Amino acid sequence: MEDSDVINRLAIVRKQRWSRDLFYSWCGIDLWTGVSSAAAQFRIWAERFPDGRSFMGASDVDRWMFERFLQQREWVPYYSAAIQCAMSNDDFSKTLNEMANRDYISPSLVDGEVGGMYPSSLLRDLPKRLPSFPRKIFSSHSAHVRAFHQAIKDDLKIDDIKFLRCTASAAFNEDVLDAACDYDIITMEPIGITHRVWLEFGKPIALSPDVCSIITYAKHESVLRDLCMGMPEDSELSMAREFLGLASVVTR
Repeated sequence: MEDSDVINRLAIVRKQRWSRDLFYSWCGIDLWTGVSSAAAQFRIWAERFPDGRSFMGASDVDRWMFERFLQQREWVPYYSAAIQCAMSNDDFSKTLNEMANRDYISPSLVDGEVGGMYPSSLLRDLPKRLPSFPRKIFSSHSAHVRAFHQAIKDDLKIDDIKFLRCTASAAFNEDVLDAACDYDIITMEPIGITHRVWLEFGKPIALSPDVCSIITYAKHESVLRDLCMGMPEDSELSMAREFLGLASVVTR
């Protein structure tokens, strides 16, 4: 991507209201198709606010309010649930279906508790439903997810679930690749906890900030510098600049 592409992308994703297509591509929930149970729940929740009817229009939605809704209900949207398990959307669905077939989870949870939304408690508990998953405290999110993927192979006999790795971790050729846990809001590439940069879009402080990869940040630092919530570590920037072949010093 060129700086101009990033500027155009930012003009879209920084907005509080998102179009139907953008919202679906990010969350995996279509609030506008048929009788959407997710939309119904959102509207019921929104009724507590004087302007709640404006939170969702015919072809757009207030993303910040929807994230607040998810946070208060302790739900996670479909695509976020998959990436937090370091899986593609299809692999996540395959895993849930096979777990349901073996009675490790209720079949009603395959498509989410409510219209593509999963309880955050289910995601924390999901690996423990598999008999071979270790009962121990893990040193990192990556270690936890790797153990989950191994238990899927051992207990569900599914060998083709791809471990979704952080693109920056792979680019840096790290000995142990970081598991993906989020998407770069600019490039849509999977990124892990270690190599993400928080961006300031003016969202309420209670909501999780949007993030980009350290590589995206280093490549487009002139555009993203003023949106960064605290500068990245110098070591991180150095690795990213070295990978991109950029000068080691960039004027801030």
